Amino acid sequence: MPHTSVNMIRAHTKQALLLLLFAVVASSIPGDCKTGGIINLHDQLTQVRIFNFLGNGIRLTLHCKSKDDDLQEQVLGNLMDSWEFEFHPNVWGTTLFFCSFKWENEPTVWFDVYVASRDITVCGYICWWEIKTIGPCLIVSQGLQCFPWTAYESSLFSRSVVNQLQP
Repeated sequence: MPHTSVNMIRAHTKQALLLLLFAVVASSIPGDCKTGGIINLHDQLTQVRIFNFLGNGIRLTLHCKSKDDDLQEQVLGNLMDSWEFEFHPNVWGTTLFFCSFKWENEPTVWFDVYVASRDITVCGYICWWEIKTIGPCLIVSQGLQCFPWTAYESSLFSRSVVNQLQP
């Protein structure tokens, strides 16, 4: 009989530890303050806004896409004009939107304006970009975080594929 009591204590200890583990994990997930519920992070609407910071009178033409969505060509004709789009990130955390940018007689350049693995911790669900000749700059709490332009459609595009495309 003592052997059965030891097994019951072990079973209850395992259940208590699992319950404690669940409580710790659940408390680390952001909750909705009004309802006390758990927020599904992938249900969160994400906004990307792009501002023309090229200078007075410089017209910016951009065309943004994801694997599944073509957001069509947009034109920002004046300094500080903006355009935005919204979406729900996918559940795998792999959402990617990239854009081409063209102005005056400059060659077309590209940049990934939303990469889930980069942006969820940098800008969260509101990612605003200033487009400058030197590159796109993300507006963050500390000011601007600027990036270089990429030489092809997406910085996540396989370099081996790019090398196959070159003569």
